Amino acid sequence: MSIVRFNQDSPLQKIKASFLDDTIELTNKQQKIKEQIRFAFSLRLKERYTPAQTIEHLQQEYDCSQATAYRIYQKAMYVFGDIDVTDIKAEKIVLREYYLELYKSAFDDKKYEVAKKILDSYRELFDFNIKEDDIDEGKLKAHHYNIVIDKQVRSIMREQFKTGVVDFNAYPNVEDIEFREVNEEEG
Repeated sequence: MSIVRFNQDSPLQKIKASFLDDTIELTNKQQKIKEQIRFAFSLRLKERYTPAQTIEHLQQEYDCSQATAYRIYQKAMYVFGDIDVTDIKAEKIVLREYYLELYKSAFDDKKYEVAKKILDSYRELFDFNIKEDDIDEGKLKAHHYNIVIDKQVRSIMREQFKTGVVDFNAYPNVEDIEFREVNEEEG
């Protein structure tokens, strides 16, 4: 694994930032891409087009290939977030509320069989069946890491520990890097 340091934002990151900050200047090409992204997202959000309908409409509107239309669509989902994922989460929240209301109503009316059926269908819908095989016990156990420090740094650390203040910037060959979450695929 290597850490890549970027000196400047990519054009897409610059376009994304321009939606939040009007002072960011875009080139003509970036402005055109921004317009395409806005158009694609408005088709999904306001017109309620499916992804396939959006791709088709982008092809007609911008007279581009299907591959280009897919790239525009993917950029729109990157900039604004995927609507389908958001809709599914929102629908699950609404369904939870309805199930809770149905359950309370059935329980208050002393219809215990109906209440049990509601709970059973709720459990099936949200899949609470967690198998023990799915749990990785290695992640729950404490891990021990041996950190090897070279002699020069160790002597500097001892001196700083005597004063009570530790300045990691004073150590030789120390580089400050940004924190980044590691996905399971990378780990």
